[in-house]
Amino acid sequence: KDPRYEDIHEIQGSTVKLVRNKESGDELVAKAFDSREQFEKEKKNLMLCKDDKGKEAIIQFKGEFEPGLVLYLEYAPGGSLKELLEETPKGLKEVEARNWASKALDILQYLHLHRDMGHLDFKAENMLLYGRHHNGLRGCDLESAAKFGDPRSIYVSPYICPPELAQ
Repeated sequence: KDPRYEDIHEIQGSTVKLVRNKESGDELVAKAFDSREQFEKEKKNLMLCKDDKGKEAIIQFKGEFEPGLVLYLEYAPGGSLKELLEETPKGLKEVEARNWASKALDILQYLHLHRDMGHLDFKAENMLLYGRHHNGLRGCDLESAAKFGDPRSIYVSPYICPPELAQ
């Protein structure tokens, strides 16, 4: 356990928590890993996204506690896009759906065009609401992201393309 931080509450089981820096009072997300390989992979991917465009598209890396395999990330107080959708059982208005879809595409465009990377786990729970009115959207959970050319990045879903055509 990192003595610099105190737990506020769990966000996703015991592996993702909201924490507070005891000295500064800053709130961050602490993401713990069981595997050094996954810890290093997400850290590397996050470090690639620290440019100006990345700061608009991806939740930012803020630090680490290596002995505990914990990464500290920006906190997105608006929650996830999945939570927003669950709170809207009648669905979004067309203009809202277009807005969120456009922001999701901006995340993918950044990863694809500026980082030459595929997310590989891009879903509503990995898109976080950010900004003054929670009207921004940033991607998270880059531990499964891969550079194009990595064998993992060429998987074609059987729902998109039948296996016999994907070869």
